[in-house]
Parts: sequence; structure tokens; C-alpha cells
Amino acid sequence: MNNWQAELNKVKEFESIVDRMSPIATISDEELNDFAKDVSYIQNLLSLIASLPKEKRPDIAVWDDVVSRLWRKLFAKGDDIDRYTFGDLWLKVLSEESDEKRILRTATGFIASCRNFSLFEEALDVGANIEKRFAGHKSAAYANFLNTLGSVYYCKKDFENAEKLFLKAKEMVENISEDESKNWIVSTKNDFIAQEYLNLAEINLEMAFEAKYRSKEKYIEKVEKILCYLDLVNITDSLKSFLFVTKSEMAMLKEDFEQASNLLCKLEEMSKNGTTPYHYSLATTHSRLMAKFFSMRGDNEKAYHYIRKALRQVSAKTYPAEDIFVLEEAIKIVRKLYEERKSQRDRELVKDLVSLLEDKDWYTGGHHSRQVADLCLKIGHQLKKDGISHLDILELETAGLVHDIGKLRIPWSLLNKVAPITPKEREILKLHTKFGKEILEEIGLLNCSEIVYQHHETVDGKGYPLGKIPTIEASIVGICDVFDASITVNRRYKKPKTIKEAITEIASLSKIKYHQDAVRGIESVAKSMM
Repeated sequence: MNNWQAELNKVKEFESIVDRMSPIATISDEELNDFAKDVSYIQNLLSLIASLPKEKRPDIAVWDDVVSRLWRKLFAKGDDIDRYTFGDLWLKVLSEESDEKRILRTATGFIASCRNFSLFEEALDVGANIEKRFAGHKSAAYANFLNTLGSVYYCKKDFENAEKLFLKAKEMVENISEDESKNWIVSTKNDFIAQEYLNLAEINLEMAFEAKYRSKEKYIEKVEKILCYLDLVNITDSLKSFLFVTKSEMAMLKEDFEQASNLLCKLEEMSKNGTTPYHYSLATTHSRLMAKFFSMRGDNEKAYHYIRKALRQVSAKTYPAEDIFVLEEAIKIVRKLYEERKSQRDRELVKDLVSLLEDKDWYTGGHHSRQVADLCLKIGHQLKKDGISHLDILELETAGLVHDIGKLRIPWSLLNKVAPITPKEREILKLHTKFGKEILEEIGLLNCSEIVYQHHETVDGKGYPLGKIPTIEASIVGICDVFDASITVNRRYKKPKTIKEAITEIASLSKIKYHQDAVRGIESVAKSMM
């Protein structure tokens, strides 16, 4: 009979590797390949355990002591996709057990990953089931769960529900022991309570910054009271850095830019020293706040410089949900730049968007987007010559450039995952068409948002996101996307096809996946490349 010790030792070995490794975005291709093999092994192992009846599983408490540490370490190295996938599998196992705190701990990590992937509804569904199961439960583990669920509502801009959960979490921790807080939250009681106050301050700051909340004074007054209280509380140096984040935002809100600048300088020093909660880097947060600072002062060029810097930093270890906050600020800044440059029309805006995506992911944002745009342009000209007069060639080129812009909302760890992609992970990747449409509409680039939304639809109605027949424009962008991806080396170690192989495969799918005119166009363009 298998006692599972050998398998558990493999998980422990992987935990040690994760401990020693640099953030995943910075390791070499060779290291990434080895890491992917270990991830694949553990993913298969957890899937096996989840599929077994309870009597055939290993000692779940012993295993949970190891895997619960692994979730945190993976996230700290910038690998949130595997925390999501492993947590999803392990939560199913733990849910059949009776150890409430262990269930809550894994549910908290899983919900946090859902939040970071903008999977808010999935996070809230899991949260609702946990709340129903543990109604009346009081512990540090439950307080931490409530805090994380509150952060999901915060990211959704549902400030009322976020505030209720942050207050409930604070009150719960006030009545537990210091040891329990350290064991189940990995934080002192004072730090956790202070974090909840900071969360409440951030809610009020957000409401004050939003244009629809015209009366700022009552929110400012609430934030000032919280900050006065926190100045008197004994909290660790690590949490004080987040106090500087809130204070710098408060100074910007009050348009005291001199004080904001001084606070941001102090925050930059703290981020370099690494004295932040759970050892996350605050460098990205600092860059985002610098972008906000210059944007509020009307210097949108400098704001754009700093938000691009934030996107370059966001793939390394950062504070939870920072991806979401950076993108939100980036959209605001690009929209302002667009307003400033109306005479230059869409082309400058598109260039700025592609640069943002390239900052986050060199493959998707740089070479690939430009190649797809170039192919779209050539096909457009070819089909125009052939009599398809209604095609807007400039719109096609623009759509080609920004077809993957929705991947700004997909964390780096999934975009660059080398280990086999699970079906659930693939569904998350597919959301980039929906995200792309939302981003383009939010910025004001409406002319190609629908093409971007449809570029993975197919003429047999089996594509996504809606399973409808795409326009000829969307089919052209889609075929160019597939063609360039087929012939180009990327980080997933997929052997590229020759141009002839790629075209043969695409031609075989004419009238099945692609409009026949789009196929004819790519065949013509490909001949000139041979």
C-alpha cells in the first residue's frame, strides 16, 4: 500500500526550489523549463489525490502543512497561475474534510488568485459557499478569508460590501490570540487590524477620487481620522510602508503635491529595502503612484513614462491585485493622452497601447502585434485589388496592432506559462477578447473594438467568445494571428512551422474556421515571404 511519503518528499523538494529561486519572470529559459516539469508533476499528483475516494488518499493534514506553504511561496515568486490551479484542486480535497481552518486558508488563497485574474464572479461564488458553510465561525483564518473577500468587492468597486467585510474581519481579529494571528494570517494582530483600517481609508480615498462622488470633504475627514489613529498604533516597519502609500494618495487628493512628493521619495526608499508585508516588492506600487502624481499635475507624458515602468515591474513579485490597479491607472493616462493628441488621431493612441503591452510581455506586445498588423495591412491591400472595396485598411491594421490588448488584464504567469495549460486556464486566456473590447471602449478607441472581440470566432460557429460567424475583418485579424504564431518561436518551446506548413494547415480550414477571402489573402501574402 502506498504511504505517499515519496510523493510528499517531491513536493517538499519543489518547495525548496521555489524558496531559492528568483521571481519567475527573471529566471532563465532552462530554469523555467525545469520549473514547468515540476509544476506539471505536482499538478498531476494533486489531480490524482482529488480523484481518489477519501479512504485511499494520504493524510490530508500532513500534506496540507506542506502545500499551504507552497501556495504562498509560489505567489511571492510571481506565479499566481499555479497558486490558482493548485488551490482549485486542493480546495476540492479539503472541502471533504472537517478541518475548518485549513479549508479557510486554502479558500482564501484561491479567492485571492481569482481576484488577481479579474475572475470576480468565481471568487464571489466560492466566497458565498464558504460563508454559508462557516456562518458563525470565528477565527484568524476566517478573518483573513473575510479580508480577502472584501478585497474582491473593492476591486469590483463595490465599496459598500467591501467596507462591511473589512470591518467584520477587524472586529474578529480583535478577539483572538496573538499566536493564532501569526499562525493563520502570518501577521501580528496589530498589523492585521491596521491593514483593515488602511483598507477602509483606501475605500474612502477611492470614493473621493471618483468624479461621481462630488462631496470629498466627508471622505477626507474619515481618512484623516484613520491616519491619526494609525500614527499612534504600534505596527511593524513592513506595514508602515503601506501607511506611506495611503498618506501619499491623501496628499494628492488634497493637491498638496509637495508633501506627496516627499512621501513618495520615502516610499521609494522603503521599496528598495524590501521591508514590506510578506516580502512583496512595492516598486510597482511606487511607479503607479508616481504616474498618478504626474497625471494629477497635468504632465501626462511623465505619467505615461511611470505607468510603463510599473507594467515592466508588475511581472516580478508585487503586492496583491497590483496588476489590476496598474492597468486601471494606465487606461486613465492613455485616455488623457488621447484627449491631448486629438489632432494625431488614433495612430498615436494605438502606439501607446502596444508599448504598454510590450512592457508587460515582450512577445505578445512587441514583435507579434506588429507582425499581425503588417500582415493585416498587406491582406487588406490585396483584397481591395480583388474587388472587396468595403474594407477599411487602416482599421484592419489598427485592429491587428491591438488584437491582444486584452492580455494586459491577464497576469504574466499565465501568459508565459510553459507547463501544459489546463482547460480552466485556457478559459481564462480566452477572456482576453472580452477584456480587449472593454479596454478599447473605455479608452475611446471604438472603431476596432468589435474586430478585436471577434478575432477568435470561426465561420463554423465554434470559436469564442460568442460562437458566432465573424466579420471578414475579424477573420483576417484571426488568420494573421494564427499564421504569425505558427511560424514564430515563443517561450512555450513550441517548434515553429515553416511558412508552407502554416499555409497548408490554414488553407485546409477554409470555410471551416476562416473566411475563404481571408485565406486567399494570407496565401497571396505568404507566397511573397517564401
